[in-house]
Order: sequence, then C-alpha cells, then structure tokens
Amino acid sequence: MSPSSSSSSSSSSSSPVTAAAALLLSALALAARPASAAYAGPYTAYLTEFLPCEDQHQQGSSLAAHFFSTITPFDPKKPNELQRMSGNMTILSERGLDDSCWARLRLDQRKGREWKESVLNVGIPVGACSWVRENVPGVWRAVFGQTMDTGPCVKRETHVFEDEPVNWTFPNVPVMPYGHWRGLTTIGRGKEVLLCKRAEGHSIPRLAQRG
Repeated sequence: MSPSSSSSSSSSSSSPVTAAAALLLSALALAARPASAAYAGPYTAYLTEFLPCEDQHQQGSSLAAHFFSTITPFDPKKPNELQRMSGNMTILSERGLDDSCWARLRLDQRKGREWKESVLNVGIPVGACSWVRENVPGVWRAVFGQTMDTGPCVKRETHVFEDEPVNWTFPNVPVMPYGHWRGLTTIGRGKEVLLCKRAEGHSIPRLAQRG
C-alpha cells in the first residue's frame, strides 16, 4: 500500500509536495536536536557506493524502473568539488514516473560498529516526481538534465548520463546531523513498487568556498 508518514500532517492548504518537504526538514531537525552544534549544521554530502535493494522490494527485472550508476570517489582534500556520476535510468512503466506516484525515504545511521536503523522515515503519498525534482535537484539534473527542470516528469525511455557533476544535498534542509548514513529510496504507484535504490554516504561540515 502507499506509504504515509507517522508524523502529524500539515494543514489542508499545503500541497503534498510542500508538506513532504516541510516534514523532511522537521524530521532532520529532530534528529539533530540531541547533538551539540559540533555534530550538526551546514553540510556537504557525498556517496561512497550504491547498494543492492533488499529482497522485499523486488530486486531485478520485476521492477518497472532500473537505475545503474558509477560515482567518482570523494576527495577529502577538495571537499567542495562535486562527485561525478555516469550511468543510465530506464523507465519501463507505460505511464513513466509522475505525480501519481508515491515515494518513501528511510535513513539508517552508523553508530560505532552497528547500524541504527530507521533514524528517519519520510513518506510522500503522492507527488513523488515533483518532490524529487524540487528537493534533490542536484541528482535530478545529473540524471535527466536541465531541460527537465519544469514540465512533465519522467517518460518511458532510457536516460543516459555521463560524467555529470552531482550535488547530493537537500537544498530545503540547510542543517543536518553529521555522520555515516545508509539510505533506501522506493518509488511506486498504488501497490506496485516501480523503483528501489540503496546508497551509503556521509554528511560532513561544509567548508566555506575560498575567494
């Protein structure tokens, strides 16, 4: 069934996309609250690897959208230099990915030698395509290009990207706890899961750009 968030909903005047963005910001703020200022703040995000999805999310050919990508290593000596991504995304669903889709984001956090699962869970019941475009624009532009910043969402076709710089941060979430993260993203329509992707990465203090 379509996901919903366990947090209280926004007022009826807010759109689902705007409400979901506010929910993500609030959830991350709550995650940061127990930590001192040294452990949360403006951040740079980078990925270390993409991971296979879990069995319950129908790995492989049964999914209606496939995402394959390689990423360049993060250089700690150049923390403001964006990683670059190459690969492709193939949409097999007749309707593509649009705002009739839902989305779910789960973040686990590394604590010592163990993972603390489900530190953050956010569900977007509808409007998934616009939510991704508005809240993770760096990834959107790397995969689909600048020409898809507005207008229809993702049509049924293969999108190829090569050596594209990618910014992994959430621009609507200016402050985030620092740490080692593992994320699971699923997108679907109705009871069907269309896309599933897992990744591992880090959030670190953002350094000011030099002159």
